[in-house]
Amino acid sequence: MKRQGLIEIWHDEKILGGDRWQEEIFSIHIPTSDLLLYLVSAESLASENCYKELEIALKKGIRVIPIIFADCDWKNDQLSDFQGFPDNGLPITKWNNESEGWENVVDGIRKTISKLESQANPSFGGTEKDLQAELAFERGNIRLLREELDEAIEAYSQSIDLMPQVASSYNNRGVVYWRKGDFDRAIEDFGTAIKIKSDFAEAYHNRGSAYGKKGVFDRAIVDYTKAIELKPDYADAYYRRSKSWLHLGETEKAKADMKTASNIGINSGTALDETLRNYDRAWKILGNL
Repeated sequence: MKRQGLIEIWHDEKILGGDRWQEEIFSIHIPTSDLLLYLVSAESLASENCYKELEIALKKGIRVIPIIFADCDWKNDQLSDFQGFPDNGLPITKWNNESEGWENVVDGIRKTISKLESQANPSFGGTEKDLQAELAFERGNIRLLREELDEAIEAYSQSIDLMPQVASSYNNRGVVYWRKGDFDRAIEDFGTAIKIKSDFAEAYHNRGSAYGKKGVFDRAIVDYTKAIELKPDYADAYYRRSKSWLHLGETEKAKADMKTASNIGINSGTALDETLRNYDRAWKILGNL
């Protein structure tokens, strides 16, 4: 979901040394969030800070999604008023396969975000046909999550047949084609998404990545640059553009982009992400050129 541009995540481990932690949590980040994912356990229910976070979220009208991690007295807490995950309130620790429990949670969060997004900027309408298109789109998202790529393409294609003017359907199908190595079809789908939604930064980024895989690095740079113009803190666009610059022999430009990507990642608190580890390795390589 992060890679698709659906979510941005903040948690208190992103607080830096010298920051005022109460201000960061209670005054800045919680009040400006759309969702509060509340990991429910006996420890979190007993935590005064967690209680305060929940209290602020409720006062601000932020949507609260309980994630039931372990058996505890949550059914007698105000959290019981909200629909949570996994389904039926079965704690993660009670699933025979905890990975399936977490997958259930992710599916639920993805559907919630998609619904909120469609309400805020309704690409899908309210007819029966629109509903079928939205359901097909969600089915494609789930298939993509499970790496069932052919099934994902089929679902996204059904959604497109029903509602051909929804940019995200083309973009997501393009992602699947990209994963299958069919870069020409991926480029075509990303291009259609851009025609429908000209400020779709993720689609420009994704098309740039497809051009990069084909070795058309000048076209890739054009798309990465447009993605950065639309989304200046797009770390991965800087990272991938740096690789394209390097292929074209533009070492200094590659170094500059790599450094920017690394700084954005560090400042956003994602230094442990695999992407940032890639930045670090690539930066060391570039430093020797």
